[in-house]
Amino acid sequence: HQLCILATDLSLGPDPNVALNCTDVYLTPDAYLPTVTAAWNYQIVNTPTVFADLHLGPEQSWSSSLWDGTAYVVQDGAELSSGDFVVGVDLEEGVNQIRFEIEALERMYLFDLTVTLDTRAPLIAITSPAAETHTSLRNWEVTGTCEMGLEVTISLHLEQQTNGCEKGDMEADLLLPDEETTDEIRAEAVDAAGNRGGDTRLLVVDRTAPRAALSWDEPDCEDQPPATLFEPEPVARCT
Repeated sequence: HQLCILATDLSLGPDPNVALNCTDVYLTPDAYLPTVTAAWNYQIVNTPTVFADLHLGPEQSWSSSLWDGTAYVVQDGAELSSGDFVVGVDLEEGVNQIRFEIEALERMYLFDLTVTLDTRAPLIAITSPAAETHTSLRNWEVTGTCEMGLEVTISLHLEQQTNGCEKGDMEADLLLPDEETTDEIRAEAVDAAGNRGGDTRLLVVDRTAPRAALSWDEPDCEDQPPATLFEPEPVARCT
């Protein structure tokens, strides 16, 4: 690019006073080299919108598209943009294939990104103890079902055990407090996207035997009269 300044003054004459000064500016092609930065590329996220950082050269056109299984559908785009800016991308549940198309001089740059949207909480359920179980035991083996491959944390008060979910089952042997209380047993798991799933059960610790008293009923009865010919089976009178 050649940039020039041409100046004339107000003097009169057949030959006007003219000043001309030019400079050549070379704009390197590297100035048109675009970049797309996305920390979530090839990751699992639980937010329906992710953001990518774009860097463009002077007045470059761009667009972002999402693969719908058949073709890329344009989500966003601008005729001409320059410099640094942020673009949001709306995701669908499951695997998302995203493409950024950026024009730079006589070239077209394609940036293909992949991200998985997972907003489902991990499956986890306590099967033992049942809801509001009463017990006088000193410990309880908690069992339940969970999502394979995840770490499951089972806690009671300050005691906490973390075990892997093997074959969809979880278990933990928890020590119950000495005092009589109503305790909450909680099982939690967090998946790769950060979704948290959990289940709770109330366990009533009861170590007091029920009160029971046995007493004799002492009836006030008269002696049974003897049998007679006229009354072979006399009945005693009792209160």
